[in-house]
Amino acid sequence: MNNKRNYRSDIVTSYLLTFILVVIAYQGFYRFGFESDTMTHYLNPLINIESKLAYTRYISYLVEIGLYKLGFILPEHYRLSYIFFLFFTATTAFIYQQAIIGRIREQRVEMDLAWEYLGRFILSLPLISTLYSEYFMFPECFAFSIGVLFSAIAVYMYSRKKYFGAVVFLLMAVFTYQVTVMLSAIYALLFVVIDEGYALTARMFKRGLFTSLCCIMAGIINLITSRVVYRLRIITDLPKTLRHESLYERLAHILYILKAFFFSGNGLLPVRFANLLVIIIAIALMVICNIYEKPEILTFLFAGFIMFCLAIVIPLIQADTPRVIFVLYAALGCFVFLSFAQLDGKAVAVMQGVILCTVLLQIFSNQQIAVNHYISNAEDIACARAVLSAIDEYEKTTGTTIQEIAACEDSVSLNYFDDVYYTVGQINERVMHNVPYSLLEYVNKLDTGTTDLRFRKSKMDGIDVREAYFAGKEWDSFNVYEQLIMDGNTAYWCIY
Repeated sequence: MNNKRNYRSDIVTSYLLTFILVVIAYQGFYRFGFESDTMTHYLNPLINIESKLAYTRYISYLVEIGLYKLGFILPEHYRLSYIFFLFFTATTAFIYQQAIIGRIREQRVEMDLAWEYLGRFILSLPLISTLYSEYFMFPECFAFSIGVLFSAIAVYMYSRKKYFGAVVFLLMAVFTYQVTVMLSAIYALLFVVIDEGYALTARMFKRGLFTSLCCIMAGIINLITSRVVYRLRIITDLPKTLRHESLYERLAHILYILKAFFFSGNGLLPVRFANLLVIIIAIALMVICNIYEKPEILTFLFAGFIMFCLAIVIPLIQADTPRVIFVLYAALGCFVFLSFAQLDGKAVAVMQGVILCTVLLQIFSNQQIAVNHYISNAEDIACARAVLSAIDEYEKTTGTTIQEIAACEDSVSLNYFDDVYYTVGQINERVMHNVPYSLLEYVNKLDTGTTDLRFRKSKMDGIDVREAYFAGKEWDSFNVYEQLIMDGNTAYWCIY
């Protein structure tokens, strides 16, 4: 009875520590923030929600359309969806931990508290990483966290030999958000290596190959489904396209992503080569501690190689946004854990220090990303307010009401503000650069409390706007008096 009570107490403690870890990692995002897609979702939620059907994210669609029908628009209830996002993320991390740590417990391996909890922390790495933070740029991404949770449940069921349940949750994960199945593949591979005793055998190879292929097959089923429903005209929007590049171009792109990941954390870590250094230390300690155990070393290196290959499957054929390539941190975390599980003596203490530093660096960097996020949002809002103020002054002076917004860019318009340093993909993008009309409508609603749209988006092409009103003009800072021209009932805005 005491053993059961102690085990339950350990479970509760482990979950609470994982939840606290996730909260600390992302507490900087508790304020409302936005990116370009958020503006579209805020003004016309059905555009973003219905696009999920074309992308075969059916469960995401059902969640969001259900909330929409109940009058719950995610950007308008950001803090509540943020709390649920944290809860699902922490639960996902904990379930992955239980699948791996549970198997080690069953092997009757002794673990002191420091070993176990640092092991749990490194297993949580992808879910507290800087790349995963892109999800918190978008309040409407809440539904995707459900898919990540499904992916963890699939691996846990696999670890309990409940294969039918594992397949069901794997398919549910891929039909919520596709990249989640590659997360499953990496953790499932780690489980197989531990379950087979760390030695590369024919049985381990077959299990690992079969498990990885099952996860990839789930993605293929999702891809085929998108094409079938489009061909049958059930959904008329084009499905998500694949990369139309040569094999050489794809491989070059993957090498670029990996280089950015290992050298700078894709531009999101303040310490250069941090990820590469972690890999080198993990390999070095593994070799030192198992110098006479070549099968274990071979298994470790081969498994790590396959994990990173799995992490780049989707960037190889489709998207390479941070919210997709965050799976690289799953490969890194599982690779480090695999080394950690086979160390002894002083090497364990060294690796514990490495794990702690790795986790703290991610947490620190997430806070810097959050700070940059609000700086970028504040500058976007300030520029929009200046434009709205100029429009108000024009209407007051001339008696003419501005009805349309036409926008263009100068020739060197960048996607990020100069004083925002932590940027990649849509992390801390400059919203006025991408959706100026939507930003104006959002800020107008924010300041006036109105529920109606104030303007129409002009159908005039940006190139025509520039040639007609801003030809030959360039700026490197915001100047509303030069970059905004009112003519009749239309405001022409050139984005510097």
